[in-house]
Amino acid sequence: MARLMKPPKIVYDLRANPITFDFATFLASATLLCRAENARAFDLVIVATGFRNFTAREKSYSLEERLWRLDNLILPVARLCKNVKNLTVITNESNLPDLTGPDVYPLGFSFKTPARVDYAPRFLCDLYHKVGGLPDIFEASVMAKRIVNEKLSTKYKSLVTLSPRVASFDNSRNSPLLKWWDLYQMLVNRGYFVMVLPDFDDVIGHRELWHFDWPILDSVAYSLDLRMAALQAAQINIVSSGGLGALAIYSSVPYIICNVLHEGNTVANARYYKDFCALDVGSQYPWAQTNQRFDWSPFDAERIVAQYF
Repeated sequence: MARLMKPPKIVYDLRANPITFDFATFLASATLLCRAENARAFDLVIVATGFRNFTAREKSYSLEERLWRLDNLILPVARLCKNVKNLTVITNESNLPDLTGPDVYPLGFSFKTPARVDYAPRFLCDLYHKVGGLPDIFEASVMAKRIVNEKLSTKYKSLVTLSPRVASFDNSRNSPLLKWWDLYQMLVNRGYFVMVLPDFDDVIGHRELWHFDWPILDSVAYSLDLRMAALQAAQINIVSSGGLGALAIYSSVPYIICNVLHEGNTVANARYYKDFCALDVGSQYPWAQTNQRFDWSPFDAERIVAQYF
């Protein structure tokens, strides 16, 4: 991209790229790419005239589900990114904007040829070493912060959030809830106010989290903005590894990402983390602060409390 005064145009083409939280890593990379060109913000264009159909997960989606994920995952994530100045969604090829010129990324973008971008954390790590600056791109809206503040303001000084994974897809990576219940009780006994932030799948599904007597902020399942506000309000956030962890990883909030390794899973084994994320077992992202950690050990409530609290 050339050094221009107007914001660069960043294109995310859903015909060639996933409709998952990998989009969050792409936004973090786009932020650093623009920073290298002295651009503090960019215009984001999402091409949704069609959808990629590459992975087993994508092949399981109906068109209706893809459109729902566009509205309820991709667009809310984009709106949380404080570096996005203008957002355009293209769903019809009859009225295409001009996306040519040196200020467009990917370079040489053409609607005729769906453009794949590098959304791997490894690419972001390389950019970070070259460009510098934290990829802390996500920020809750003023209104979301106000809502969470009104609900939890008296608990802020001791607030801990728990985000166990209870998803319908790839449920082998779901959190061991009995162990999370043990963690909840230990933290309460130490004087913390602990709030559980549920998965959307669980809220509309079997509601497994509701089998336990802990406070649940169910509104965050319907609003990534409110979830981000809750993460920002907490003294620390314990998050089971998965897509929602990206909100913490690419922000300034304190976090412990746990349930990381699943050796029998191709998107959660040691090789995946090394090849796709540039993370060796036991390591941290290069931009992680002292209160932002991947916990690589097997989940153990007593150890987590002793180690981090």
